[in-house]
Amino acid sequence: MQDFDLSLEASDLLELLKSEGNLHTVLQTPVDDLTYTINGKCSDCIYAVHCLPESARQRRLELLGIQSPLIRVLNEASIHTVDDLADLDLEAEAAIQIRRHPSFTDNLARLQTIAQTRRLTLPNGDMQPDGFEVTALPVAAQSQLPEHEIDGQRLVRIYLVVDYDYVENRIGGLSAHLTTSEGKLTTGFMEQNGKWMPDPEMCEQLENGGRSPQGDSLVVIKETPWISTYATDTEAERQLLESFFVQLIDRN
Repeated sequence: MQDFDLSLEASDLLELLKSEGNLHTVLQTPVDDLTYTINGKCSDCIYAVHCLPESARQRRLELLGIQSPLIRVLNEASIHTVDDLADLDLEAEAAIQIRRHPSFTDNLARLQTIAQTRRLTLPNGDMQPDGFEVTALPVAAQSQLPEHEIDGQRLVRIYLVVDYDYVENRIGGLSAHLTTSEGKLTTGFMEQNGKWMPDPEMCEQLENGGRSPQGDSLVVIKETPWISTYATDTEAERQLLESFFVQLIDRN
């Protein structure tokens, strides 16, 4: 039986454990001074029950889902919490310093809007009565979507959602809404207990009102567990994708 070649894994392990390496740095750094990132993968992590409440207690910038380099730039400008960023004067010297930093690659006004919205979900969030838990971002990319009708023909539009299994790091399902309708899919708001909340019911927006979505839907999911064998799981993922796109083409 031929042995596996573990030279790459061994070199990675030596790099991790070497003096002044990543593990040594983490062990020597106070917990509150360590930077980290909170993203979609955290929802399935068994340690989220510790990271998320503690981050909320300390009102840390990591709650905004931004990367560590950006957080370090904000920290250098004395922006350490969600509240610091939410209350930042965008014309002040600190804001100018942040924008000029070569490692700052985001839009400061956008980050501030996210911070102002995010803190409404934290303890004492009701101290901001004029805020909303859902807010339009001030900087939006210009749409490159084509018109719904081109040269007298309806465009077949496909609204695609990919469900990702963050634990297995694989695609676990895909769903799509297919339509040639003239309406635009939209999710609106509804008033509940005196507050405006996102309306979970999707509808089509027309010039004279709205209606239920017109078209067809397709859902394909992985119905059996992954078995943690790379070749087998990769083939199962390939079959899932192939089945989805074959059915999608047939629907057209």
